[in-house]
Amino acid sequence: MKNLNAQFTGGLSAAQLQTTGGHDFRLPNSDIPIDGNPKVIVSTNPLPAGIYFVTATALLNVASGDIGGFCIIRKGSDSATAFSEGGATQTGIVQAAETMTTSISAGDNYEEDCFDTGGIPSTVVGAGITAVRILGNLSSDHGAPTGTPISALPAGPARPPAPPRQAGR
Repeated sequence: MKNLNAQFTGGLSAAQLQTTGGHDFRLPNSDIPIDGNPKVIVSTNPLPAGIYFVTATALLNVASGDIGGFCIIRKGSDSATAFSEGGATQTGIVQAAETMTTSISAGDNYEEDCFDTGGIPSTVVGAGITAVRILGNLSSDHGAPTGTPISALPAGPARPPAPPRQAGR
């Protein structure tokens, strides 16, 4: 790849860089019934091990008299842990949007599960999930524990200078 600067790609060459991830979607007007038990609406295919940026959205139609509708991102292997939640405590049309970054073991997948609260069945109008593997690690390179305020971190190395502009651009 012309002008690829390896310092910005974690030292990987162009041949080593490849997009890895998965996605799934339900078309609008799918009208998938949901109740108080989380139900898998969309899920990625089994993924290679790595760190992924995951985003999922769903449009819910929360029944009149119900309390609200919510969706969560989970790993397929861990139905007990919700990594991110979206939705609202209201009836009618509710938009749920969740985003997270976390690691996954080889062969596992991510899913978006939706549910309502209040005991009256509702529906998921449509939904989608996308997981993209990213370079990096989940530990901090500055040695500070997670949750340390930015103002408490030591200054890092200076940002590399921008490449010179080429004539005619």
